[in-house]
Order: sequence, then structure tokens, then C-alpha cells
Amino acid sequence: EAGYASVAAIAGVGVFALMALALVQAGRATTEVAAARVAQARAAAAAQAGLALGLDGALSRGWPIDGRTIAARFEGFRLAIRIEDERGKVPLNQLDEGTASALVRAAGVDDEDAVRIAAHSLLDWVDGDDDPRIFGAEAAHYRRSAMPPRNGPMLSVDELGSVRGWTRAMVDRVRPFVTVHFGNGGFDLRNARPGAIGVM
Repeated sequence: EAGYASVAAIAGVGVFALMALALVQAGRATTEVAAARVAQARAAAAAQAGLALGLDGALSRGWPIDGRTIAARFEGFRLAIRIEDERGKVPLNQLDEGTASALVRAAGVDDEDAVRIAAHSLLDWVDGDDDPRIFGAEAAHYRRSAMPPRNGPMLSVDELGSVRGWTRAMVDRVRPFVTVHFGNGGFDLRNARPGAIGVM
């Protein structure tokens, strides 16, 4: 009987020890989650501060808007702020056949048939009709694709990768000097990238 009581007592101590360990681990996990949330909130605040500093710098301090990196600090974070003039980039939603072809060549394509296919397909993607150009593509071509042509303005540069004749490598080559945020008005040479000047 005395031996049975000892085994039961040891088993009880073991159960309580396991329960205590589980509570400690749960507390540690909760602490880690809370610390991660605090770090995430601090990083988000630093990003917002970078945006505010960039706007203030461009509007009132005369910071350059040609894509140069400006170093700043906020609450222990090192920030790299770049301000770029979208009017110095190629407007993907406002191209004609000449500029679309020049953009395809700037993306590294030199075969003339491939240039015509990618250029015409890009123009078909953003125009408002379903009539394909001679070398272009409209909805019928994209039937098996996850994304049909927009028949309107592109919403992101990445969308270019869905256009017939365009590859991810081509998009990456032109990404630094193309935009979908051009707005109204003309191309501005003052802060334009060399790639954009070549196309425009």
C-alpha cells in the first residue's frame, strides 16, 4: 500500500509538472506572438513615416524626384526613400504602335515578328474593343487563360506579364521605366530614365 501511494504521488507530481510546462510554453508562445505584433506595428509605423517624409521632402524641401535614394531614420529604423516622377516613365495605357514596338525592343526582343505580336497584343489588351489587330490578341486567344484582356487601362505593371508575347523576364527588364500611374499630360524628360527616353 505504501509503494502504491508513492507511485500515485509521483504520477500526480508528473501530471502537475506537465501542466506547468504546458502553461509556461503557452505563455511563451503568447509573448512571442505579442512581440511579433509589436515589431510588425513598429515596421508599419516606420513605413508610414517614410511616406510622410518623402511627401514632405518632395513638396517643401526640394528633394529630387529622379529615383535617387535618400537615407533617413525613424525610431531606430533606417529608411531608404526614393521619389520617382511617373511622368518620366513610359505610360503603358497611352501607347501607340510605334512606342509599343519600341517598348518590346527595350524588353530585349529583336525578332520583328515577335515584336509585332507583343506590341499589337499590348495595344489590344488596353483598347476598348474585341477586334484584334493583325498580330494582336483579344478574348478568344485568352480563353484558357486565368485573365482575359482588360479592354481598358492596366492596373499594374505586373499585368503586362499576362499579355500575349510578354514573358516575366521582359516585364522585369522594363519595370524600372514603365508606369500605369501616368495620368493626363505629356512625357517629361527632366526626370526620365534612359530606358523611357529611348522608348518615347
